[in-house]
Amino acid sequence: MSLQMKFILPLTILVVVVVGVIGAIYWHFNQPMFDCRDTILLENVSPDKKWILTAFIRDCGATTDYSTIISIREQGKWFDSKRDPILFVVSGKEQLNIKWENERRVVIEHQLGRIFRQETKWNNLQVTYRLGKN
Repeated sequence: MSLQMKFILPLTILVVVVVGVIGAIYWHFNQPMFDCRDTILLENVSPDKKWILTAFIRDCGATTDYSTIISIREQGKWFDSKRDPILFVVSGKEQLNIKWENERRVVIEHQLGRIFRQETKWNNLQVTYRLGKN
């Protein structure tokens, strides 16, 4: 084995190990604290086809309660629970009904639960909330 190979092989192995360790550390510290799963319940498109309201359940594991959330996004964009603006958040698995009255007004019917967020206006959209019958 030549003198060059005696240094190149161990140096290559060292570089691969160091890069692997740095990558593992980076991955470990950039993971979310909770691995939440979002399940879409329903989607409702505005009458002018510009917006989509998405109702979904967020499950962040055994130590937290479920949350029912409604977000809004532009038509043609993929659902992204981390990016889409949130209009409504309530604890538990809620039965919801979303009804667009027109392009600028929507009514959200929900059950009685602990409400964490309830936006009544977003851009030019007026949001009204009503308690459902169930």
